[in-house]
Amino acid sequence: MSDYNEILSLAREWLNAHKDEMISDLRDFVSIRSVSRADLKEDGAPFGREVRNMLDYALLRGEKYGFKAFNGDGYYGKIMLGDDDNAIGMIAHLDVVPEGVNWIYPPYEGVVEGDFMFGRGVSDNKGAAIACLYAMRMVKEMNLPMKHGLRLILGCSEETGMQDMDAYNAHEKSAVVTLVPDAAFPVNYAQKGSLTAHAEISLGEEIFSFDGGEVDNMVPPVAKCALNKDFAEVLKALNAKNLISEKIELVKLDEKPCVIAHGVASHAANPENGVSAIHMLADALLESGLVGGQSEKALSAIRFISQGFYGEHTGIACEDEDTGKTTMVIGIARTRGNTVEIHADCRLSIKADRRENEASMTRAMENAGFTVTLMETTKPVYIPKDHPMVVALMNAYREITGDDAPAYTMGGGTYSRCLENAITFGLGMRTLSARPENLPQGHGGAHAPDEYQYLPALFESTLVFLSSVLRLDRIV
Repeated sequence: MSDYNEILSLAREWLNAHKDEMISDLRDFVSIRSVSRADLKEDGAPFGREVRNMLDYALLRGEKYGFKAFNGDGYYGKIMLGDDDNAIGMIAHLDVVPEGVNWIYPPYEGVVEGDFMFGRGVSDNKGAAIACLYAMRMVKEMNLPMKHGLRLILGCSEETGMQDMDAYNAHEKSAVVTLVPDAAFPVNYAQKGSLTAHAEISLGEEIFSFDGGEVDNMVPPVAKCALNKDFAEVLKALNAKNLISEKIELVKLDEKPCVIAHGVASHAANPENGVSAIHMLADALLESGLVGGQSEKALSAIRFISQGFYGEHTGIACEDEDTGKTTMVIGIARTRGNTVEIHADCRLSIKADRRENEASMTRAMENAGFTVTLMETTKPVYIPKDHPMVVALMNAYREITGDDAPAYTMGGGTYSRCLENAITFGLGMRTLSARPENLPQGHGGAHAPDEYQYLPALFESTLVFLSSVLRLDRIV
């Protein structure tokens, strides 16, 4: 079967004949709750029993289809075809974020309506695991010749820090190239580096608590500050400056006056779309003149460090042609005893000097009055757009979809950060996408209620992966 077009034509026929089976397998994967919980670790289940159960099931499904399977002591798994020492890899993660609330569809039943399946993990990232598995099935069951083996790597803690890859890298020979379908098509050729910083400062006597944000990697939409003050005094001071509005409100919290700021949430990779409630709150309280002494110093430090989104005030500003500007978000403020701890999430331009950024951030925080408790960075990901592997993947994508979208960069991070010769590629598809009718805003996303997978895009992605591994097999 040497004619490439004939191979793809027969592959599409094979896939059409196996679509119902593919949907059934994805539903089975989604039905297993698999939230990564290192705090619930057991022997052989470092991320908790749920994820281990999911891994066991996935490996059994691989064996059912005639592949070799290997369990990396609960940290990761492998499904293998052919020579694993000389393999082209694909990696997907089986762990999911918690389901949260406000679902219309049951989160763990894989409900199918029309061309959509709903359920936690159906798009992030169990759909990718099934697409990769079925690409391997096509190679095996259609007897397609390859000089390399194929390896599907199954991760177990992508959502909680990627510690699974520490174990994988310690025990496995790297694949000659690994595809990471945990973003969008076509090729993601660059990912920013990151800087994470934690720091704390005493709240003084006049502030009881200062808390804001939900997660590190989000512009905080809400922040609250309870004061050791008389309610009437706080109300008078806020009114005197015309500060009370729909964005700044005053309530009682455990009999204490509590000022609440309402901002706009946005992912830390695109903070310009958000408004920081932490910054708004510190700014409003300082303008009110309600506190002095150490409490005023704490608010000034918070206001300083949470300003802007591009790090100029901390000396880490940088910009490059590929990934754009370094971004900086103070995503969390948490009261710890009589101190407030803040968390900075920075996405560093690929031209940024990480060591200089660490030093600059430390100086800026300490000069503001903070004590730094954590400062760490990760390196960026970059592969030239004219690299033969990138060209092969772009051609595979264009061949199947007809889409001529260019390779792209992003501020988020995938397993590409952790693996040698890894390229983020798929699974989101621009030319074949749709949204379920009547699904409320805020629903349907990867970490949102009613997460969904558009099944026609999943099928087409499977063909893209098949074409990709066949093309890579010729050049690596």
